[in-house]
Amino acid sequence: MSATDNWWLSEVEATDYKLSRSHHIIKNFTIFELPSKTILIMSNPLVSVIIPCYNQGNFLLEAIDSVLKQSYKNIEIIIINDGSEESKTLEILDSFINPMIKVLHQDNAGPGVARNKAVKIAKADYIVFLDSDDLICDGSIADAVKVLEENPSVGVVYGNCRYFGEKNYLLARKHLDATVLLKGDTIAICSILRKKAFDDAGGFDEFLSKKGLEDWDFWLLLVEKGWEFYYLNKTTFEVRVLNSSRTFQVANKNLEELKSYIYKKHSYLLAREFHTLVHENKNLKNTKDYKLGQMILKPFRWLKKAVFRKQ
Repeated sequence: MSATDNWWLSEVEATDYKLSRSHHIIKNFTIFELPSKTILIMSNPLVSVIIPCYNQGNFLLEAIDSVLKQSYKNIEIIIINDGSEESKTLEILDSFINPMIKVLHQDNAGPGVARNKAVKIAKADYIVFLDSDDLICDGSIADAVKVLEENPSVGVVYGNCRYFGEKNYLLARKHLDATVLLKGDTIAICSILRKKAFDDAGGFDEFLSKKGLEDWDFWLLLVEKGWEFYYLNKTTFEVRVLNSSRTFQVANKNLEELKSYIYKKHSYLLAREFHTLVHENKNLKNTKDYKLGQMILKPFRWLKKAVFRKQ
């Protein structure tokens, strides 16, 4: 084997690496030097993991551990103490010495306000929202970054969620569009997204921060802004189900009120999707397949009517 066959051994991490011919500065890229040319293989952008925390110190360390175990290492963790009162939680929040971890404090205002505050100081172009009692599965950040780097129109990368605790099941939502999202909150807030998409949406509605369903409202805002959702066919997060959670204690008790608020806020999107469905239904009735189906079903419908008349 010749020396030129070992070109892959000359990998260099390029920070302020200057290409002699193009005179461009390339940052955060892994570069492979070949005898005749230089190839950019992959980027390594910073990712900000945002964790709101309210009195859940007993789970917080598990959530952080799941982040630190990621194969993707260029990460900062921002924890927002949302007015916690438990001594154990406060003790844990004061104990972090890892420079990757920043802790912010605020009066209790709910997770929506906490996430908005954290995003303002986040240094990364990509954001991971992780609740303090949930876990992120290994490889999820690496896979999502690859998708976001290769698809600039994608605003959100999501996958399957395994729910555990007081309920155990797997939620897989492969097909996601405006019509599906308008029916309800179908994906967990535990997702990876582009910070630009977050900024376009204007962040979380702080009116809903304590009431709940701010994540559903946020997804609809992203749809209205034209951002795409990308599905990873794997389990990306594990979501803990607790009867003491805000979903059970607050949101579900005021569900109709919250849904009314959200539907009024997104009335244009609702009207647009309704118009689209009506138009599609009209076109469907004009297809040969639909007309053939109606002809086949006609005698069965007549028979059904005749049977019910006799009864």
